[in-house]
This record gives sequence, structure tokens and C-alpha cells, in this order.
Amino acid sequence: MVQTIDLPYFSKNRDDFYLFLLCCDIESIFEGMKKQLDLDLISDTPSCLAEILPSENSSSRRTRMIANIVREKFNMTHREYRKTLSELRAKRKDRG
Repeated sequence: MVQTIDLPYFSKNRDDFYLFLLCCDIESIFEGMKKQLDLDLISDTPSCLAEILPSENSSSRRTRMIANIVREKFNMTHREYRKTLSELRAKRKDRG
């Protein structure tokens, strides 16, 4: 069963998002996030998921470590993960 998460809340509270990932049925959470990411890629109005996912290029060692875990759970290469987040963040920025 895929759990639903409140993305707008987590977009402003990233530390809570990271704690949420550690405290829940993590496999179903990642499954739901990956499905949302795939939907966002084909959508003209993507969710804010890409904005709250951690970046592998962060200056924070902790954020990079979490990003690597997320990327592996999504079964993506480093390049695929970075390009996907960049594309979706640009779509949301263009949307205003």
C-alpha cells in the first residue's frame, strides 16, 4: 500500500521530511515518491516533490548522504537523479 504524504508541508520543513523518511514504512514511501516523480515528468504542473528531494550537489554532507540513499531507492544513476530534479525544478520555476 502506498502512503500519501503532505508535500506542501514538507516543502517548507525539509528536516521533518528527512525524519519522516526514517520513521515510516520506507519502502512504500519511496515507491510512492518514485511514482509521483514519474508522473511529474510527464505533467505540465508537477508537484513540489523535486523541490524537497535532497540534492547530491549540496554543500551539506548529511544532505548528500540522504540524496544518495534516495537516488539508490529510486534505482537511478547519479546523472539521471540530478537531471530529473533539475528538469522538474525548472518546470515549477517557469510556472511561477
